Formats: sequence, structure tokens, C-alpha cells
Amino acid sequence: MRKLLDDEVEVIRDPLGLSPESTLMDFHEKVWRHPGLPISTRQRSGIALLQFLYPKLAVVGNVTGPDMAERLDRAIARAKAVNGDAPNGGMKLIAKPLRRL
Repeated sequence: MRKLLDDEVEVIRDPLGLSPESTLMDFHEKVWRHPGLPISTRQRSGIALLQFLYPKLAVVGNVTGPDMAERLDRAIARAKAVNGDAPNGGMKLIAKPLRRL
């Protein structure tokens, strides 16, 4: 009986040859470079691999000095000095009667 069970056990091998310590990057690289896989599979894996290979462009701003609230308060004060305290920024509203067509 034991021999029958041992004969039925099939060893499954990793087709990509990855070790247990492999990372996600290693997996995607193996899939991406495997010529036996369909091109669509390789392309999807290549797209997933992009974030590991090429850095993302980003903008970082460092604000030194007063914090944003103080800068906003100063900007509002400057705007009031230029425009006065008018709620519409010092503009006049000209109302004209509408013409009937």
C-alpha cells in the first residue's frame, strides 16, 4: 500500500526556476524574460516590473519659514489693502436692463 502511494506522488517543479527566497521582482523578471510564455503575459509582467526598475518622477516642495496659514493671512491682508474691504474685490456691478427679442 505504501508503494502505491509513493508512486502516485508527483513532484511539481517550478517552471521558472525560482528559489523560495525569490522576490516579486525576481518573479516578474523571470516571466518577462521567459520566451516560452505568450507575449501578452510577458507584457503584463513587464508593466508590473516597471515600478521596480525605473523611479517615478515626483515633485516635493519644502516650505521654510512661516507656515501656510501665516502666508495665507498675509496674502489676504495684501489683497484687502489693494482692493479695500469690498466683497467683490472692488469691482462695480453694472446692471443693465435686458432687451426683449
